[in-house]
Amino acid sequence: MIMARGKQTCKILKEIRRQIAEANGIEYVTSECRYKGDCLGTCPKCEAEVRYLEQQLRARSLAGKAVALAGISAGMILMSGCSGTSSNQSNVTLQGEPVELSDSMDWAEGEIVADWDESEVDEKPQFPGGDDAMRRFFDECYRKEKDAIIGSVTVGYVVSASGKIRYTEIIEGDSLLGEQIIRIIKQFPDYVPGKKNGKPVDVYMTFPFSMSIKIGVDTIK
Repeated sequence: MIMARGKQTCKILKEIRRQIAEANGIEYVTSECRYKGDCLGTCPKCEAEVRYLEQQLRARSLAGKAVALAGISAGMILMSGCSGTSSNQSNVTLQGEPVELSDSMDWAEGEIVADWDESEVDEKPQFPGGDDAMRRFFDECYRKEKDAIIGSVTVGYVVSASGKIRYTEIIEGDSLLGEQIIRIIKQFPDYVPGKKNGKPVDVYMTFPFSMSIKIGVDTIK
């Protein structure tokens, strides 16, 4: 029974790898699995295919090329991590919709200016619904991105006294990935503003993010 399920897992993973390779213009040839032992969905040959594809994707990323995701099976799991810095946790469903970006919106350029850093205020700015809601909102926006960029980045932004995001910058990490994350952050709904001495103030926040692609046997649960 385990072997039969393993063979099916192997077949699914081969198709996922084929889709990834095709979407990114990577030469990739699969062959019928002839492994005779107990199969958990992987074998030395499958593992070699995974290593080859991961190397090719990593090479694309290092060359500044995006990794295409459009049309790839949902069986591929994106191991993406994003975290806000608020300590408030909540299961409340997010209220609000993504902000429609337009050329007329005034996003400030140049040096970022904020009254306080998030570590200095009495009450940190809060995403509507808390950190869990922010992660769900971010994930929904991220899935709509055409390309994934492997790497990590930390983005800084200011939540104004009115709750709106007014400034953004890439603190460190991949610039292309940073631009992608900033594009998503600009769609965030208004925050509950941070407070100092009981009054709303502009607060500087940070947003770390990392992205990798998992295409091995652990992808199928």
